[in-house]
Order: sequence, then structure tokens, then C-alpha cells
Amino acid sequence: MVFKKTFKQGHHIPAHKEMSRGNKYIEMPTPDIVKLPMLQHIGTPANPIVEVGDYVKVGQKIGEKVGAISANVHSSVSGKVIKIEKSATTRGNTVCIFIENDHKDELAYELMNRDYTTMSNEEIINIIDEAGITGLGGASFPTSVKLSPKEVIEDVIINSAECEPYLTSDDTMMRNFSEDIVTGLKIEMKVVNAKRGHILIEDDKPQAIKAIKEAVNNDPNISVVVAKAKYPQGDEKRVIQVATGKVVPFGQLPSAVGCIVSNATTAYSITQAVVHNKPLYERIVTFSGEAMKAKLNALVRFGTSVSFAIEHIGGIDEGVSKFILGGPMMGLALENFEIPLEKPTNGVLALSLEESDYPEQEPCIKCAACVEACPVYLQPFNLEQLINNGEIMEAKANDLMACIDCGLCSYVCPSHIPLVETFREGKRQVRELHLKDK
Repeated sequence: MVFKKTFKQGHHIPAHKEMSRGNKYIEMPTPDIVKLPMLQHIGTPANPIVEVGDYVKVGQKIGEKVGAISANVHSSVSGKVIKIEKSATTRGNTVCIFIENDHKDELAYELMNRDYTTMSNEEIINIIDEAGITGLGGASFPTSVKLSPKEVIEDVIINSAECEPYLTSDDTMMRNFSEDIVTGLKIEMKVVNAKRGHILIEDDKPQAIKAIKEAVNNDPNISVVVAKAKYPQGDEKRVIQVATGKVVPFGQLPSAVGCIVSNATTAYSITQAVVHNKPLYERIVTFSGEAMKAKLNALVRFGTSVSFAIEHIGGIDEGVSKFILGGPMMGLALENFEIPLEKPTNGVLALSLEESDYPEQEPCIKCAACVEACPVYLQPFNLEQLINNGEIMEAKANDLMACIDCGLCSYVCPSHIPLVETFREGKRQVRELHLKDK
């Protein structure tokens, strides 16, 4: 079954995906030293289980999960542990394990070709857990936890929208590894006993759509959902609404309406772990932007520094104005180039002044462009005024916490008001007040 839909609101943003789009990707060499954070996921940091001087192999577990919401960390190279200390990462200063690479790539695991259909659900969950798999679309929530819901699950959805401009890593994955992605979906469906599977792809990815359709091979239990390219189509709740027609109430998880959503690259990693016994220690990353000399996708080992990666692909132009880790709408502005590429890193952008210049802010003209675009039906201009006036709890009463930080309100604002930055600060203040109350 193939159909094409979209959600209300939202906005089409120039994609700039042609810069890096294509079937090919490179395999980036590994640096002499990798820095592997113990926190590459939502939840509690992993606990180092190696010591300085230890020899480790590729895929060896070096960080063990702590508590229910956590994830294991595996070495991405073979070599000697040279230090364990706090260092700068995308999540601030966190404990990292530094490994001196001997470039021998000795494996700590044996590649297999297992039949997942003969495995118990508990066995599959344990393999996914042990492999350190997390959501690879950005949030990085531990996948084994997501696949252990208390509710009955009817639909499993693979989110292949990749709606952020510039990013083409998921597109590249679908073109090259469509069968593994579909197998990952089937594994998830088996684990949660779901009857229906869906793969949602935006219509600006025709080659990926073709590859996925061929891999699905008319399976009656799996639908390929071709959605209109629009931002933020990849938001989890928008994906559910477009693929199934179900609406997740504010404050509830997708499992409340019988759904689970995984990223396409996550589904691929599930197959690699469950079928082939390979833990998660590398992923494909997009390198793009007008100021990036080479626009491409690369298979990168975790712990590789941003500076090493950029230097390897040819460096940057002198006209660079801004660096972003992730996409331009929800990514992080990058200042420290020695931070490592991690599980949730799907892109590194080097933008020119023309691409990143933000005009001077002007007064709000109450045009309601932000209201018409907001995918969660908020009134951004009103929330911005409440926060700036210090009326934080009033902003909360007007559903400030429902904001998904997509940045669309800021993008469409003709007065160039940094609305999403104001909302992030407002939400931070709300959380602080709740902590004080506790």
C-alpha cells in the first residue's frame, strides 16, 4: 500500500540536499586517538569498565550502562587506553575514554548471519541492549527501552523523513541498505508483536523510495508512506499522525496510542546487531554547506574529532560564517572542533555568510505567520511576550512546554525575532521552578 499525505501547518524550507545527495559515501579513516564519551544518549552516563593501559579491540564494550535509561559504549578502534577523564563533548564536559589507535582494527566480536525469527523476544532485546543501540535520529533514546513498552503496540513506524535541510545521511542509508532497514523494522515488529509496519519517506527522495519499495517487496504487513516534503515532518508525533492517522496527546508517549517510532539508521543498526552480531560504533554522517569544500556522506567511527573529519575531506573555505552539528533548524552551533562525533551526530555543516546571515530583529507586527506555521498549534508571538515579561508560569499555562523546538516560528517571522531561542530559555526557567518546588 502506497499513499502520500502530510500534516497540517508546517512550512516547506529550501532543502539544499543536492549538495551531498547520492548513492556513494566514503569510509573515513580513523584518527590516531579517539575520544569516546560515556554519555552519547538520553539518560545516565555509562560507567567505564576499562582502565588506563588496557588494550581494547573494535566493538569491545568499554562503558557499561547504569540503570534503566542508559546505554553501553563500545570502542571504535583497537589500541591502548591512554586516559579516562572529563572532556568537552556535545553534552558538555563528560567522562571520556581516550584510546590510542594502533590501526590494526582487531575485532572484539565475530560477524555472524543469525536467523532472528528463531530468537525469543527477550533474546533480541538483550542483544540490542548489549550492542548499545540508541535512536540515531537525534534524540538518542536507548532502543531496548523503547522496545519494552507496557502498552499494546499495533504500529511500528520507521521515520525516514529526514526533513532538516542539508542532511542526506538517512537518504544514503536507504539507497544502500534498504533491505537491512526493512529487516530492522520486521525485528521491531516481532519484538513488540505489532501487526503493522510503516516506513515514512518524504517525496523529495525518489531513489530512496524506490529502494525501500523493492526491499518491502509488497509485504502486506508493511506500508511505504510517501509524504509531502515539509518541515518538521520528521517530528515523532507528526510521523505518527501522517503514517497512521493517530494523534498522540500532549504529555504522552507514542506507546499511549499503540505506536513506536524508530529512525531508519537505527533500524539498520538493529539488523547489524541482531543478525550480524555487530555493536554500534560507527554511522554515516553528512558533511555539507556552501563553505565545506567537499559535500558528501561518510561512514565515521565514533570518537573521531570534528577537526579530523573536516581536514580529511578537504577542509573549509575562507568564507565560512557558521558551523553546525546536525541540521540548521535544530542543530547545535559548533565552536570547539575537538569534540567527537557521536551516536546522534547525523551532520556537520559549514555555512557561508549568505547561508547563515540573520537580519536585525524588528518589532513584532502581529502578522500571525508563526501561528500559521507552528506544527503544534501554539501562539508563538504571545508566548514570546509572556516570557520577556517574566510571566513564566502564564507561558506554561499557554502550553509553552508543548513546543518541540523545531525553530519554524523563527524561520517564518518577517521581523526576524529569535522566537525558538526565547522558548528554550522559557522552558529552562519552568524546569528550574519545578525543581525548586520539589
